[in-house]
Amino acid sequence: MIHKILFSLAIFVCLIQKTIATGVSQKTNGVYMAIGAIRGGISLITNEPIQLDDQLVWGAFCDTGEIELSCPDFRYSINIKMTDTNGVEVPKTARGKLYGVRFSQLNKITDAKVVPVFASGSFQDAGLEKLLPKPIELFQIEKSGSYTMEIQMQMFRFIASRDVEERSKTLFKFSPIKIKVAKSND
Repeated sequence: MIHKILFSLAIFVCLIQKTIATGVSQKTNGVYMAIGAIRGGISLITNEPIQLDDQLVWGAFCDTGEIELSCPDFRYSINIKMTDTNGVEVPKTARGKLYGVRFSQLNKITDAKVVPVFASGSFQDAGLEKLLPKPIELFQIEKSGSYTMEIQMQMFRFIASRDVEERSKTLFKFSPIKIKVAKSND
């Protein structure tokens, strides 16, 4: 139990440092996503490429103040793919196949259960705090080499309204973020 607490604290301290992200989406009304990685449970990796067993982390940011986003579960909110240096798509693991399986079906805020995500400041001044699986948990990478992982996220901008139609008008589809992933020789 104490090990889990210490591990969580180590990650938290690492993530709240000022950071440079591995990948950043384009801005949509001042709101954007950034993705980085944690190596060995402590070191924030911001220089490409990341390794297969690095823990991916992300954050939402807003240049125009703080906003609240409503993030659906990963089946609706996160679309992933990976290609090799020849542009050939890498097959997903069973877990990876679940990510984005309903990405194109998200039309209304009631289509999926959502959790609040706050976006504020720039990624240079804030940390990446939300975890994603390791690339090795999402893709079946057999050969050593360099790969490109593409992550696209979507979520709703929170509007305090009981009207589902009004709240559903605010779907943000962030531009895909491309990051380099490397598999070294075993």
